[in-house]
Amino acid sequence: MIILSAAHAHAVPKLLRARAAVALSAPTAPSAPLFEPRDAISLAYLSFGVGFTAINCVGAYGRYDEVCGAALAIGCVSAAAICADAVDPPPCPAIDGPGYVDRRTISRFGAAYMLGAMWVCWRTGPFWPADAGGALAAADPLLCLAAAAAFVYGLVAPTASLLSPAERGALTPDRQNLLVGSVVQNVIGATFLPVVLCLAFRGEPWWLEVHERWPYQTLLEPSTSTFAGLCVDGGLLLLRLAARERLSWTQVVVGGVSTSVVLAVVPCACFLAYNDGLFDWWSLYSIEL
Repeated sequence: MIILSAAHAHAVPKLLRARAAVALSAPTAPSAPLFEPRDAISLAYLSFGVGFTAINCVGAYGRYDEVCGAALAIGCVSAAAICADAVDPPPCPAIDGPGYVDRRTISRFGAAYMLGAMWVCWRTGPFWPADAGGALAAADPLLCLAAAAAFVYGLVAPTASLLSPAERGALTPDRQNLLVGSVVQNVIGATFLPVVLCLAFRGEPWWLEVHERWPYQTLLEPSTSTFAGLCVDGGLLLLRLAARERLSWTQVVVGGVSTSVVLAVVPCACFLAYNDGLFDWWSLYSIEL
């Protein structure tokens, strides 16, 4: 047992007060904000996506071609920012490793996919110039094939990592969750493959015939490519937040799924329900010219 003298007992409160004063006067590191300036572009695009979802949910298609034009413009700004991010993405030790699950690979694939989605949005939408010729007409099939290559990579790369014994051995639980989520999302994201391949090999006459038979096809494709772009930007925003340790990787997966449901599945289902019979899923690819 330790027995304090009266002097010691009297000194203890003074000592505690002195320490408290020092603690209060010492500078404290400001808490980092949840978002950084770069995130403003993503937040603006995702906010537009909420409005885009609402328009589809209520079936307000009166000036929908203008809405799709706005979606393309904002999506292209987002794509430019994503491409800038992909040049030198910051380290992310929690997920960096061999194969697909690495911040460089994910960032650069996200940029390539976003560019492909915006190409689909422009090429298949009502804003594509009716008299496209010259360099644009010559580049059309090449750009369609480039977009197809990005979509194919998204199918193959994460699946190959998941099946590779060497890469599977390096998977942590967080990396495995991201990898499995990427496999599922990229399979859905590859639904544009038939359109871009037909445009590459069958050209503008095929697309004009599609539009003649199903007038809303030129609104369906820009809509679904916008849904895809919103999911990409949302997913990369969540990735950046996790890299800053503002979200757990479990929250990233849950947030990615939630974003896909709210900004892609729900509005797409509404578009299909409201415009049944004005577009086609399968027979357009076998049209005889």
